[in-house]
Amino acid sequence: MSKRIVVGILADTANGFHEDTRMGFLGGAEYSQATLLNERPDDIDIVYCPPDKKPTVANYDAFLLFNCTRYDSRWTRILKERPFAKRIADWWRYGDPVLRRFILDETRLLYFSSYVHKRHFDYANRLPASSIADMRAVKIVPPPMKLQPFLDAARNTQPGSRAGALWAGRICPPKGLQRSIDYALIYGFPLDVYGFRHSEDIDFESLQNMTVSQARLLLEDFLGALSEKEFADMPLISYKGVYRYADAPHVFSQYRNFLYHPFWIEPFGRTVIEAYMAGCEMNCDWSKLGCREIMVPTARNSLSARGFAEPASIIEIMNAAPGKFWGAFLEAIQ
Repeated sequence: MSKRIVVGILADTANGFHEDTRMGFLGGAEYSQATLLNERPDDIDIVYCPPDKKPTVANYDAFLLFNCTRYDSRWTRILKERPFAKRIADWWRYGDPVLRRFILDETRLLYFSSYVHKRHFDYANRLPASSIADMRAVKIVPPPMKLQPFLDAARNTQPGSRAGALWAGRICPPKGLQRSIDYALIYGFPLDVYGFRHSEDIDFESLQNMTVSQARLLLEDFLGALSEKEFADMPLISYKGVYRYADAPHVFSQYRNFLYHPFWIEPFGRTVIEAYMAGCEMNCDWSKLGCREIMVPTARNSLSARGFAEPASIIEIMNAAPGKFWGAFLEAIQ
């Protein structure tokens, strides 16, 4: 009988121990964390270590760190006592700088979501050069995603029933909602917005008072004759709030187009893949999306008619992510 391994989890939220199903209140990092923890090997036990409670180190074999901006430098004394690994979900621009530097210097393993993510990471990596050379200290593991429900929703959508465009994500400046709204203003088509309002820089109430026809009248010289009269009295921009994650496949499959044009470089972009799997036509800034490495491969095989990877190959990669993640973790902590 193999020895059980007890892993302490450092994370700003306890996802994987309990669930909040409102998309937007929690971001992609938290959903990925929950999936990884729930799909761990059978011989690993996990214990949540909240930032305000010091654990008894002797009770743990290793630690695993997710987003941990609520932890301070006192945790360096604890982490010194056991091997640990760190999953970097975004750009790590918040949190205790002393703890961050310690983690980057001392971790056995760093996970990134894409090669784009690793390439543009802002902090110096002082891991031993020999470890980096053989790629044992750094692993590229995409966030695990359950994509079959999105593909099923696309297959169940009636031909010709899709209309309009959507944007979905956390509403904050780096995510680039302003750029997608600008596309809607330029081309005069309705855009529905979903997500948790993390900032108030967009006046949705004012935008929702403008109809598509009014927007097109403002741009008549650019657009020429008005078209698509059926949209004439629809609001140009509609804020739809948040949705339960379980409802995302149905929500996405109602729309013809998906817009995503972030200002920052997106480490991955899980909503982009979800929208594609749900059958949306894609209008995205691919130069800033880590998920392009999976969705738009350079190889010519396994490509769909639209130039994207076949859904089945994307699902295979996503389903393999937890196994790849935990396999690397177990190797690193030995």
